Amino acid sequence: MLDGVWLATFFGPGGSQGSVVTLRKGVLTGATTFCEYTGAYTAEHGSFKGRITIRSVLSFATDNFAGVAGKFTVEVSGHVEDDRRIEAFGCLQNNNAAIQMVLAKLPL
Repeated sequence: MLDGVWLATFFGPGGSQGSVVTLRKGVLTGATTFCEYTGAYTAEHGSFKGRITIRSVLSFATDNFAGVAGKFTVEVSGHVEDDRRIEAFGCLQNNNAAIQMVLAKLPL
């Protein structure tokens, strides 16, 4: 079961960025100091697919893993390990820049 709180690390052309996200019934939400995350995901038989929209709180800020100001979307797919780790790869929707997302479930 993937529902819970996860530590997320994103890697992209703008560097890396950590965040805390929640996964619950196919919905992903989260935030950092400068960004908020919303999206949807599916997970079946060890595979993971997601579409996540990231919005910079400051419209001009490019201080994020994508190096993009404003709002952007990433699509990722990958695998789930023991319902405790997710590793997914994908790209930014508008410019196809490669990104990686690693999620580690926080014990609560």
